[in-house]
Amino acid sequence: MLTSLKIGKRLGLAFGAVLLLLVLVSAVAVKGINSVGAQVEGIFNNSLLPSQALAKMQNLSQRNRILAMDMIMNPDLDNVKKRAEEQVKNSAEINQAWQDYLKSERNAEELQLQPVLEQAMAAYRNEGLTPAREASLAGNPDAALGIYKDKISPLAPKYFETLARLIAIQIELAEASRKEADAVRSSSDAWTIGMALTAIVLGAGLAYANTRSIVGPVEEAVALAQAVAQGDLAREVTVSGKDEVADLLQALKSMQESLARVVTSVRSGSESVAMASAEIAQGNNDLSARTEQQAAAVEETSASMAELGGTVNQNADAARQANQLATTASSVAVMRVLISLAASAERPAKARTSEATTAKPRPCSPARAASTAAFRARMLVWKAMPSMTEMMSAIFWLEALMSFMVSTTRPTTSPPCTATLDAVVANWLAWRAASAFWFTVPPNSAME
Repeated sequence: MLTSLKIGKRLGLAFGAVLLLLVLVSAVAVKGINSVGAQVEGIFNNSLLPSQALAKMQNLSQRNRILAMDMIMNPDLDNVKKRAEEQVKNSAEINQAWQDYLKSERNAEELQLQPVLEQAMAAYRNEGLTPAREASLAGNPDAALGIYKDKISPLAPKYFETLARLIAIQIELAEASRKEADAVRSSSDAWTIGMALTAIVLGAGLAYANTRSIVGPVEEAVALAQAVAQGDLAREVTVSGKDEVADLLQALKSMQESLARVVTSVRSGSESVAMASAEIAQGNNDLSARTEQQAAAVEETSASMAELGGTVNQNADAARQANQLATTASSVAVMRVLISLAASAERPAKARTSEATTAKPRPCSPARAASTAAFRARMLVWKAMPSMTEMMSAIFWLEALMSFMVSTTRPTTSPPCTATLDAVVANWLAWRAASAFWFTVPPNSAME
């Protein structure tokens, strides 16, 4: 039932009930105090003040009787005057005290005794004290003594007894008021104690109920939070009530469910990540292997590049040699033309020489000049045969390498097109030189 209310409302109701009881206790206490105060005031006004007035009347009346006796016993005029003045003054105060008494509240008995006391006091004063004082002032102490014996002494008991009874009534009234005040005080104490005990019991009960309705769910919330902190997301949570603690438990329950969903999602993601990590690891291994292979290939490529650099250098040297050989081949080609022309000139010269041998040659004849030119041409060719043979051997060897040099030089170093064209021209010239050589050898052989 309490959990259906908010904590603020529960605490407000509990403190409100306790405060209400406190107000009731205070009201009962104030009422008792006021009652006791009223009783005390009644005792003061209706008992103490009248008793004080009556007691003053009694004391002054006793003093006046003593003064009358003193004037009789000491009839000195100065003493009599002094005592007479005091007696008159006391009588006036007695009258004032009686008027003060009459102002107070009086019960029925007091009202009955009032005229009795007034008559006794008037008789006591008018028939006893006043005549005795006047006799003393007149210097007749014997007459004053007779009045004292005949009037004052017989009238005094009734007056003083009535006055004493009125004083006793005031004491009785004061006692009754005290008892009534005690009853009021006892009642106030009982009500105050009862209300205080009720407030204590009710406050303790409300405090216990509120504490139990708050602490229990809070402990459950703490246990749930600790379970979640330890990784237990399957703890059962029962939410009941509509207060703040119930809202807290509901929020913690929602948090637990959300965490469970998140953990499930994270677990699935972790499995996916683990699979992907395994695949990545496998890919890394494959990549490592391929990297090693590529490194080896790079090393081999580096070595091949070094070799290729040497080959390129060799090709460049060969290209320079081919260029030189091409130049040489050009010279050989020119020589071939010369040899061919010499051979062409030699054949008619032979014919003319053979014809001329049968006749006697004449000096400075055309046949003799032709024979001489043919002989000189053969000698020139014969002398050039050793160097041409060595040169042609190199040309044949370079001819075999020329196509390979051109095919490897072009894709690796991409040499200038002029070098490649030079190599092609050198190859062509080499063939022309070879042709010239083969065409030249038969005449040389014939010359031998």
